[in-house]
Amino acid sequence: MSGSELIRTKLAPPLVGGSLVDRTTLLGQLSQGLSRRLTVLVAPAGFGKTTLLAAWHAALWQQGTACAWVTLERDDDLYLFGAYLLEALAVDCGVGRRAQALIRNDPLVPAKNVVSVLINEIAEAGRPIVLILDDLDQLESAPAHEALFRLLRHGPDNFHVEVSGRSAPPLPLSHFQSRNQLLCPDADKLRFDRSDTGRFLHEVAGLKLDAARVQALWQATEGWIAGLQLASIALRNGADAAGIGAGPGAATREIAQYLTENVLAPLPGRLVDFLLRLSVLDRVSPALGAAVSGFDDAAALLDELERRNLFLAPLDAARSWYRFHALFADYLRERALRQIPAEIPALHRRASAWLAQQRLWPEAVKHALAAGDEDAAATWVEHSAMALIERSDMRTLRTWLGRLPPHVIHGRLRLRLAEAWCQALSLRPREAVATLHDIQEDLTRGILDTHDDAALRCELLAMRALIAGLTDDSPASLRLAGEVLAMTPAEGSWVQRIAQTAQTFGQCYADAEGRRALDCGDEPARRPAGAGEPAYATVYRESMRGLGALVEGRIFEAEHRFDHALRIAEEQAGSSSSAAALPAGYLGAIHYEWNEIARASEILGDRFGTAIETSPIGSLTRFCLTASRLAALGGERDEAYRILEQAGAVARDRDWLRMLTACEGEMVRLLVEDAALARASRIVQALAGRMPATPPSPPGSFTETHCHFELARSRLLMARGAHHEAAVHLEALGRHLAGRGMAYFAARAHLLHALALDGGGARQAALAALAPALAYGQQNGPVRSFIDEGGGLLTLVETLPAGLPGVDAWYLADLLGAGGRARGRVAAGQTPLSARERDILAGLAQGLSNKEIARTLQLAPETVKWHLKNVFLKLHVTSRLQAVHWARTHTPGLTPSAPR
Repeated sequence: MSGSELIRTKLAPPLVGGSLVDRTTLLGQLSQGLSRRLTVLVAPAGFGKTTLLAAWHAALWQQGTACAWVTLERDDDLYLFGAYLLEALAVDCGVGRRAQALIRNDPLVPAKNVVSVLINEIAEAGRPIVLILDDLDQLESAPAHEALFRLLRHGPDNFHVEVSGRSAPPLPLSHFQSRNQLLCPDADKLRFDRSDTGRFLHEVAGLKLDAARVQALWQATEGWIAGLQLASIALRNGADAAGIGAGPGAATREIAQYLTENVLAPLPGRLVDFLLRLSVLDRVSPALGAAVSGFDDAAALLDELERRNLFLAPLDAARSWYRFHALFADYLRERALRQIPAEIPALHRRASAWLAQQRLWPEAVKHALAAGDEDAAATWVEHSAMALIERSDMRTLRTWLGRLPPHVIHGRLRLRLAEAWCQALSLRPREAVATLHDIQEDLTRGILDTHDDAALRCELLAMRALIAGLTDDSPASLRLAGEVLAMTPAEGSWVQRIAQTAQTFGQCYADAEGRRALDCGDEPARRPAGAGEPAYATVYRESMRGLGALVEGRIFEAEHRFDHALRIAEEQAGSSSSAAALPAGYLGAIHYEWNEIARASEILGDRFGTAIETSPIGSLTRFCLTASRLAALGGERDEAYRILEQAGAVARDRDWLRMLTACEGEMVRLLVEDAALARASRIVQALAGRMPATPPSPPGSFTETHCHFELARSRLLMARGAHHEAAVHLEALGRHLAGRGMAYFAARAHLLHALALDGGGARQAALAALAPALAYGQQNGPVRSFIDEGGGLLTLVETLPAGLPGVDAWYLADLLGAGGRARGRVAAGQTPLSARERDILAGLAQGLSNKEIARTLQLAPETVKWHLKNVFLKLHVTSRLQAVHWARTHTPGLTPSAPR
């Protein structure tokens, strides 16, 4: 929700008048509470909680302490609560902007991540930050309670929260009490004593009363502030207030009777009529008051109510908004229900219409529903639904949809489409499929009306293409996206962008020709996200292009794109965002493969929880596999198993067969190493039962699923001594993968094929099978795929004959060195490069262009080009990216930049 859609008056306390009773003692108590985490102010209505906190808010600002204010309401959900809280802290305290950007740029980010970012921002502020939450007992959202508790529990020492309400807040207060982090002022201390009562009656109410009458009023009201205000109003109207006895615990009927007889009875009838009609509003402006009540002089009437001190508080200095004291508002609503019940729906309708004109949609929807005008409420939501979807603001849309009765949504095509988009884009494809199915059935039966059949068909196809991608059906994603684009949706429209994204995913797993159709240029995906698009959308598109390169085995290009995507995500959405977790899964896997263990660990970092919740199948699969291998490499084998078990549970829950097969296959690898063949056998049998009897055609992303299964089954066969059977499976797998242009996966199949052949006694055949994997490895840098297969594979590498085509001694030495074999890594001085070529390569690794290298080395640009050609030939590489990776590995002390 953008700042313009928030109710600004909820972000500031009611104005405090200049002639208040001095509450120095209470303010001193609140000041002492600043050394603790939480202050809780609980008292019945009319005790002056809000007035006291408003005075405290003003005092803090006078002291130079940053203080934010939020007034809460019953229908605030987690997202509304967070939006108001962050806006208040950002505007008044200068913290929370990164958390706001995270929400704006990342539609999938979990609430706990937003809280973590906010906590860090508060800690970095280095000065006291105070947050006041008025009427916290009104907040009914359990997720919002949980988020607040997390913020309080982990908040830094410079953060203090003060809450008020008529009842205890929904927080585990014992947690803070046991740690001496809680202050709960006694509600009785809020009562006026006799001296306070006298000052109030004389200085605030302007009444001249003798000590006896002050004493009588104090005793009658028990120092209850609202009661004293009621009495003062009655006395100014000439009534005898000596008989008031309704204290805070008295029956509502007594209070209502007193208000009727002593407060409203002396007022002009027109003013009472005005008050009753305003009772439907939570807050009122002169213009809104006029629209609802029909009184053209609403501004003057509001001035009169404020002058009479009739429980009306201005909410801003300009007096553009007011609200009634909760006790008085409750009384007015009950009286309106008795006196003008037939008018109330019309009053709500007028309020809804006026608020909608001002684009105050949440309040407009609320009043439309209160009026029983469900069509108007649905119209207001429809009015903004698509705009919210296009900027990926699913949280606001879910909030608004959640306020509509289900039958209202059911009868509105646009609302049901919005619901389906919301489900799909929130990574809930099962729900989206069900919603879409119901929509299509109702369209067929004529239950839903549409005035633009072509546009509707195009949008439905785009949604089906998106869902196909989310459910890992890449051929359907590609086919449906093509159908959408053939219908020529408007350039730059939402439907076109969704179709292009779905097409990109489908192309990643198409045949080699289809993957070559991927747009690998430097336009839309490589530009920063525009003002109207979250960073997540940009990151997703760039990651899909990286995935296309990765599937083909062009690891250097893939690494470059994923690294670029991660930088966008971290800069615009933050390191803890789901936007950052998306490329991190792919990028971490690549750096692990390159044996850059520290870098892989750094990339994964603490993003596991975010990835599990929000990452799509390809990224999450690689994230979990890499995390498991890192744990095993660090000696934490139980943790490696735990990660895979958790990943498998997620995959089953989401029906992600590709992820399940990959993670269960990795589990089989670990179990075979641990000689736990019975358990490994059960896993392989279960996976076999999940494989389709007839593989899909075209296979699309199922090729990767098939690869993971065949590798797992072959490992088990080899562990049982069935090397020949395993070799047959692996040879067929390698041919299939190579035929589909999936060079990286083909290389992994060749590795295992070589081991199967060698285990069956066919050493020469094993070396021949290993050769293409090594040639691919030298070109693209894989290391861990070789050494993680263990000593048997390294022994094969040691026995390779010299002069193997496409494989140089330095690469074999690197592999053996990484695997702990004696031959070790070839030193930089023993590389096949000359000193001049090494200098040029060093410049390349620093991100210099050819011209910059030439200028640095005082060479002609053509000479640099000639040397680079020789470098590429000697290293058997074909791109600057591959050369940079070689330099990173073999030139000590270099910190390469991204090549230009």
